[in-house]
Amino acid sequence: GLTDRIYTLALTAASVAGMGAPVFFGLWAERRGEREVYVCVSAVAAAAALALPCVPSAWLFAAAWSVLSLPPALRGIRAAYFARHVAPQDLSRASQLASATGLLGGFCAPCITGLIGAIGHGFGACAVVATLSLLASAVLLHVCLPRRRVKVSSPVEDEEDGLTDTDECEQCRTSLSFEERQYATALCDSCWDNYCAGCSFPQYARKLLLSFCSIAALLELGMNAGVQATFQPLVVNHFNWDMSDIAFVNFVSAAASTAVSLLAARIRVPEHLQAAAATALYCTSLLLFATPPLSEWRLVLGLVLGLKAQILFMAPFSAMFSRLLGRLRVTNCLMTCLCMAPAAGGALGTVLAGFLLPWAGSFIFLLVLLPATVAMACMLWIAGSYSARIDCLS
Repeated sequence: GLTDRIYTLALTAASVAGMGAPVFFGLWAERRGEREVYVCVSAVAAAAALALPCVPSAWLFAAAWSVLSLPPALRGIRAAYFARHVAPQDLSRASQLASATGLLGGFCAPCITGLIGAIGHGFGACAVVATLSLLASAVLLHVCLPRRRVKVSSPVEDEEDGLTDTDECEQCRTSLSFEERQYATALCDSCWDNYCAGCSFPQYARKLLLSFCSIAALLELGMNAGVQATFQPLVVNHFNWDMSDIAFVNFVSAAASTAVSLLAARIRVPEHLQAAAATALYCTSLLLFATPPLSEWRLVLGLVLGLKAQILFMAPFSAMFSRLLGRLRVTNCLMTCLCMAPAAGGALGTVLAGFLLPWAGSFIFLLVLLPATVAMACMLWIAGSYSARIDCLS
């Protein structure tokens, strides 16, 4: 049976794997291409799902569970792939559609599990369904994703392959030499050394990455410290909720999240406005949740709004980062770092939640608003100058 010890061990192993795996996957994709990473991870996860019901020890169960938790670590690779292959004006919408599809799968999975249980089958049947799903994903990714384009070694091969996407510098529109084209950045040496506001491109990229990572980490720090990690203890201890009440809220929230994500992809709101609105939603969620005294309806509404803010934020936020960096200069490593920032902030927020929980219902608990407020101020400043910066860089 799945004892508390095994379950705790599995969750811990999955968390550790989820924190470290994106770095490895980003480097792997940079060297070998996105298709190889996606197909291999999906295939290995399918094997882990099939092994879950029959592993003989707790340690092997935790290892299989951690492998099964690896696919979400590919978000950075997906974001980098979209940045290079999707038109800039459609980047936010494509990312939102991808997120909505994932949410739809996450919503359907518990329904399928319940149906399997209702007809008399157990965990083994669920593992088989998960295995088939992951294998189908691996096959589709292998068929649909193109091979990694091999770097050319001479101007003659370059012309024969028809690689004309970097013929001229994106900044000054001068023709690139063959040596400059080998870097695949669409920048001449002069623009590389003086990319924006007197900064070289590497300096600009570091500053941009640091600012965007800081915003994402601060938002998740506040959300986990003030809402997600404290919701269940508060409603159980103060309002006598049981697991069925919490499960119902999670189910309704998951359904609403899928609908909100599809709606956000449907309406074409500029990415900087959508990201700014999502940041404001973070702060609204925290304000409702943390304002004393504790109120049952405000706790529920704060949780639901916080989950919607997370869904609405990352797709346009990563699209902004990609456009400010330039689609040909986006790398898997940069996008992986950006997608790891919320996880790092969330982990720190979860640790802080244990210290802040005794102060829930008092004005001291409003301190959880501070990180999100700082992040919102920075986000509004970036959004205010976003269009001008895009025009300047294009």
